[in-house]
Amino acid sequence: REYIMSKVKTNMLRAINDISSVDEMNQVIELISFKQKSLRHEAQLRIKSSVRAGDKVRVSGSKANGIGQIVEVKRTKAIVVINSERWNVPLTLIEKV
Repeated sequence: REYIMSKVKTNMLRAINDISSVDEMNQVIELISFKQKSLRHEAQLRIKSSVRAGDKVRVSGSKANGIGQIVEVKRTKAIVVINSERWNVPLTLIEKV
């Protein structure tokens, strides 16, 4: 697996070095941004389908950290109670315990 990732990185570096104009660079940035949004959306859907109100979860955010319980699951976030405090946490920062 490590060999494959190294080969992928080498191929990406070659492709980046072949970019010859700002317009091409902007197109690449746009495509990468689109892929990043797609991957984030898939992660949100995966997490949203696996958690429900009442589930114990681990939150790994900069402000809200620790183990808590989900009170409500929304479209992109969930209300999680950690140490008697309610936090509005993005689904991508939640991991089911």
